[in-house]
Amino acid sequence: MNNIEKIFIINLDKDTERYESCKKQLAKYNITNAERFPGVNGSKLSDKERKDMTTELGNIVASPSMIGCGMSHVNLWKKIIREGIDKALILEDDFILRDNFIYKFDKAFKRSPENYDMMFLTDNLIHNKNIKFRDINDYFYKQVFISQTLAYIVTSEGAKKLLDNINKITNHIDIELCLLALYNSNINVISMKEPLVYQTYDTSNNTNDCNYPLFVDKYILTNKDIKYFYKTTAFSIFGFNISLNCMVVILLGFFNIQFALALLIVEYLLFNDKKIKIDVVVYLLLGYLLRLIYNGIILSTRN
Repeated sequence: MNNIEKIFIINLDKDTERYESCKKQLAKYNITNAERFPGVNGSKLSDKERKDMTTELGNIVASPSMIGCGMSHVNLWKKIIREGIDKALILEDDFILRDNFIYKFDKAFKRSPENYDMMFLTDNLIHNKNIKFRDINDYFYKQVFISQTLAYIVTSEGAKKLLDNINKITNHIDIELCLLALYNSNINVISMKEPLVYQTYDTSNNTNDCNYPLFVDKYILTNKDIKYFYKTTAFSIFGFNISLNCMVVILLGFFNIQFALALLIVEYLLFNDKKIKIDVVVYLLLGYLLRLIYNGIILSTRN
């Protein structure tokens, strides 16, 4: 990894255990050029700070974790430009390095194209190694869909291009990067075919797990990647972080509140899960309230 001038680990002040885990992983490979970069804690922002860091839409729908995560990356891009760092590896603090990381990285990096702006080291749900779509060579492909910002290399020129397009937060930073990569031909985003870094999904700050319906978790969503997106906050409204998981709960309340509440009780007793939150009941009642409003509208139109 001699070609990477600096490694940054984005880490919140409160997450000391995560940072210790990061240091242990890097020490295993004698990586010494890593630096902790203090992340932005979105839940601690004042109303003014939140407004300054978001677009008008983002100020309404972005959750605190979205804003904090996004601005952490934005601030780091600014640091890379300010300090004239040619290439930097950016890691979020819930990463896991693959076995033989250094060997695999150096082997692939030798074959990397010279004109990239961002290089992702993580997995991509859209890409399949057996499909040659947008392949560059045996080690890299042109990135089509960015699904996470866990581990990527950014050049100084790439950081400038990113800041020219993203300096305030509207949604998840990976979604904003995805749209940028898809619709801006000026930025060259590539990805390693063989992912070298994985995420510890169980400790992500971006997920909102209702722990209901539990049978979905245990028997349907067995793929960790899909389960992560199912539980990742899509938007925030009135202080509630809404994920696909939450939407499913709301729909259950909308279509059959009696069945939903019965299922909640059965799962609580059957699985003995103590983590079921009050949010679940709130989302179910919200769905039921929407149903009552819907029924009222239908009746009024008929009369």
